[in-house]
Amino acid sequence: MPPSGALSICAVGKNLVLLSVEMVFRGLYHFSRSLLRGQITDAVTYLVQHHKMLGLIKQERKRHRENAAMEREIWESTA
Repeated sequence: MPPSGALSICAVGKNLVLLSVEMVFRGLYHFSRSLLRGQITDAVTYLVQHHKMLGLIKQERKRHRENAAMEREIWESTA
């Protein structure tokens, strides 16, 4: 079974590469606090609901977008 972070990113509909593992662990701390307060009982549900607030998904950097565009241009012209 994949870790809860992988499940949450799949539930959000993003690429697994964009998942910040460090932030998932940080999010699990916040989940444990909610669990102690009795607000929520499922880690995956918590991570999916709060993925933006917790910063679980990495933002695509400008240079990565530029490199991807250049690769598309190169490979499309050779096809």
